[in-house]
Amino acid sequence: MGKDLIASIKEKQALVAKLQAELDEARALLDGRSEKVDPPVKRGISNRTQRKPRPPSGGVQEGGLVIKPKSSVGRAQRILQKGGHPLPIDDLLSQVNKGRKRVKRATLIGNLSRYVKMGVVFCRTAPNTFGLLEWERKTGQGEAA
Repeated sequence: MGKDLIASIKEKQALVAKLQAELDEARALLDGRSEKVDPPVKRGISNRTQRKPRPPSGGVQEGGLVIKPKSSVGRAQRILQKGGHPLPIDDLLSQVNKGRKRVKRATLIGNLSRYVKMGVVFCRTAPNTFGLLEWERKTGQGEAA
């Protein structure tokens, strides 16, 4: 019983520290201060920031990254190169899934979006429509992120 009470107290203290940090940041915004108020670092409290997209691993050299030809991204790239124009994700997915290995829609969107966010290989020309960045550079259209 004593250990449960101590653990509960520590959890509550961590929550209070987190909420205090959020309150300090909100007060700073209300006061018009642009600098971010850093909360005090305490043991057991994470000051983790949002992760940057990790670079994919693979096989074809493209902008410093390597795309494996048999991966969903490699297959999508090949399909787009052959087609010569951007494709909506559902059309792209149906062509990618013609091979042996099936890919889920959310997985393909996530994989392609990672490249879009890094500004490498793929671009998003419309919502859920992907093209190749090389086309965007030639035409000057589309959005890179």
